[in-house]
Amino acid sequence: MDIYYEPGLENEATVASESVAKVFLTNCKILEKDRGQLLRYNKLVNGYELRGLENQVPSLTLTTKDLFMTGSTSRDDDYFYGFSYYSAWVSVCRLWSINDQPEAEIKVKKQTFVRRLDHVLIHELGHIFVRNQEHYEPYIITNEKTGHKTDTGEHCLDKRCVMSQFEDLVMLETHINDRYPGYFCERCRSSIRV
Repeated sequence: MDIYYEPGLENEATVASESVAKVFLTNCKILEKDRGQLLRYNKLVNGYELRGLENQVPSLTLTTKDLFMTGSTSRDDDYFYGFSYYSAWVSVCRLWSINDQPEAEIKVKKQTFVRRLDHVLIHELGHIFVRNQEHYEPYIITNEKTGHKTDTGEHCLDKRCVMSQFEDLVMLETHINDRYPGYFCERCRSSIRV
């Protein structure tokens, strides 16, 4: 599997490669690419949308920028930590944050960041590699400020599974602390195909 990263994210790409090897037992090729090759700028939200949705070969892309759904028209539309559709994308900008802000001046310790990155990328790749999703249900996030609804897809109902949904850093930290040692519930784990 290929891991693409923006310049400056070499260390994060190495963490990602190690996580993928540990959890999915597959090796990765790490490739640096310009942001323009990985994401498309959306001036309406002053943020980025995904490129490569047509690519049906699993890969992982790491970026420093907030990600928005294609077609977002307002900065108030919710960003997301990661997204998957044949391939996976993970934004690291808020994972360093202490308060869910992308440009936070106070950053969490590196160990906390690495745990967050590990969880988010395993979650996103799980959407690709977990084949039995019969026990999943749709999950919609509603922006409390704007009322905007974002369909985040189907997620595992087992709250200890890495494939359950989280909405913010507080929920992410709870998931990390409470999840199964092997990341996945038995139903998800037994249907992983890489």
